[in-house]
Amino acid sequence: MLKPGSDSQVPGDVRLISLARHPDPGSAETHLTLPAGLSGVSQNRYSWQWFLEQLRDGVVGDRDSSRANTVLTIVSDRQKGLIDAVSDVFPDAAHGYCIYHLSTNLPHAPKNTPAWRRFWAAARAYTVAEFNEHMEKMKELNPEQYKYVVKLPRHRWLPIASWEGGLPITYLVEETRKKTACYFYQRKNNGENITSVVTPYAEKILGSSRETSRFYTLNPSTDVLFQVIAADRTDAVDLSKKTCSCKRWDIDGIPCNHAMAAISFRLRDPYDFVEDWFMTSTYRSTYNDCVPPTRGKEQWPAIPSNVVPPRPPNVRIQPGGRKVSRRESIANGLIKKRCRNCQRWGTTKGHARTLRG
Repeated sequence: MLKPGSDSQVPGDVRLISLARHPDPGSAETHLTLPAGLSGVSQNRYSWQWFLEQLRDGVVGDRDSSRANTVLTIVSDRQKGLIDAVSDVFPDAAHGYCIYHLSTNLPHAPKNTPAWRRFWAAARAYTVAEFNEHMEKMKELNPEQYKYVVKLPRHRWLPIASWEGGLPITYLVEETRKKTACYFYQRKNNGENITSVVTPYAEKILGSSRETSRFYTLNPSTDVLFQVIAADRTDAVDLSKKTCSCKRWDIDGIPCNHAMAAISFRLRDPYDFVEDWFMTSTYRSTYNDCVPPTRGKEQWPAIPSNVVPPRPPNVRIQPGGRKVSRRESIANGLIKKRCRNCQRWGTTKGHARTLRG
């Protein structure tokens, strides 16, 4: 399924973008994922700028562009010209770099090596101290990769990625629609069967935090400020701001173990400290709408004679076979095949046949 924020490249540098619109806090507007198709011939700053301008006109339209820029989030790799084009067209939008692509661009970084795993651990760290700890370990393991990583702006790291490709546009759009329709239907039925105030995911985390917090020592400063002492660390909790120095509550939106200890001490309802997007009511309103079915192309209305149908882009056919998946780096440990005729690595049966003449 094409997820929000992902793109799919099809032949001719035609990209299919998945757009997600999230509701404003407190509104009943549902989440929507819409596919949009745009075309580009080459990839440089000027082509990317044109591409993003068309995307801006299609998404923002006549609405307040300054407000739309502030609520947009763009996730991409660090392609040449794309970074400058995003800053030109969407100056106020949040622009993040896909961690997966950053990890594949690390110099001499095969997957699942200690330095590679430290990079991912740093990207997923909740606190600055945890981030610095993983970065120091990475510096010891591979100084060259560390020098590359420290040059990247840390506030743009986004540990999410979803890339789909290899399908025709019409088939991809229809498959996306069908999966989205089933997804909404299943989630709507699941929401009707939920009996708790929050979703089962949040309820499970709250239960685990409640059990763990029983073994913590609490030192209250005020009715809302607490020092929570665990076996391995000490944290500060502020119930009025819904924050904890471990940062898990701040980022996840669900009270952490330390916050649960303070909430239990004050005999407060833990559900009052969970963010709205984990509430069962929000879950039901999100999937209350549906994706309507579509008719087959045999029932489509005929195109009027005075309407000129859009022409496909002029595609320059490149030599060789069509590239379906991303070309992996040599540092990732590519598998070499041995020719059955000459028994040499990296050659093919056809190559050996040519040598024999």
